[in-house]
Amino acid sequence: MKRSRKVLVAMLAAFMSLSMANAAFAAEAEAPAAAVLAETEAPTELPGDSNQLPLTGFFCADLAGQGQEGRQVFIYIPDTAVVRPYYHYIAVPNGVEAGEFLQQTGWFQVADETGECLYVLVPAEGTWGTPAEELEYVKAAKAFHGGNGKDDAGNLKGMAPYFTTFGEFYLTGYGEGAAVLEAWAANFPHFVISQAYVNGESAGAEVLDAGAANVYGLKHMTDGDVRGESRVDADGNQKMMKQFQSELADVLNAGTENAGLLTAFDMPVPTYLVNEAGDSLAHWK
Repeated sequence: MKRSRKVLVAMLAAFMSLSMANAAFAAEAEAPAAAVLAETEAPTELPGDSNQLPLTGFFCADLAGQGQEGRQVFIYIPDTAVVRPYYHYIAVPNGVEAGEFLQQTGWFQVADETGECLYVLVPAEGTWGTPAEELEYVKAAKAFHGGNGKDDAGNLKGMAPYFTTFGEFYLTGYGEGAAVLEAWAANFPHFVISQAYVNGESAGAEVLDAGAANVYGLKHMTDGDVRGESRVDADGNQKMMKQFQSELADVLNAGTENAGLLTAFDMPVPTYLVNEAGDSLAHWK
């Protein structure tokens, strides 16, 4: 896929962010202990400066409410975070403790200086499965990030009571976590601002191609649409998308069953690969 100048600028921004996150910037202090999010009282009012998030700190959260019993994510919201900050999704390598890894790589300092937040994905018992095996975990983590309420067993289903955010993210995967995060990105590139993968292996052509084949069809983003017939026809299809499909059928995926529709492969994502390439380079370039 061809890259525009804007995409190249975004890629450079991703590289700069990645370059900042290294041990040279790591503070000498010990990593903070993570508080349990479910045991933390959700804020009910804004602080004196209403542009700042009312809850900050380092937290861990269980994903049982999203169907991933025994799996966790870690969240860091710096004191400098403003309302609706950007988040960095970070997949750590095997065999590390999340807080120590963020401290050693400088990510805590990056967050403090930029006001951007960290959302950290970790493997079960310290070891990642295959990208295909871990895809449901990453989906659950993303659902928890934007979820709300509790399930019937009282498990927290999401972070919505605690913070606000944008719906697109920066991704950085390290070591064995790189392929896991990359597989999710191939399926959902519309959530990715830019991505970087460091010292890992490619998710592989089979996994990447399967994700790239996903189609943004006529019913895309129509769940829960409150505008009813003003936007959706009697078959539940977006009226505007149907019009676009007709006009773009000879240009976008012409001659296929997806003529006139976007697929995941059609969405360019600024990507930086550090000491890895394999099938990833061919897929994202």
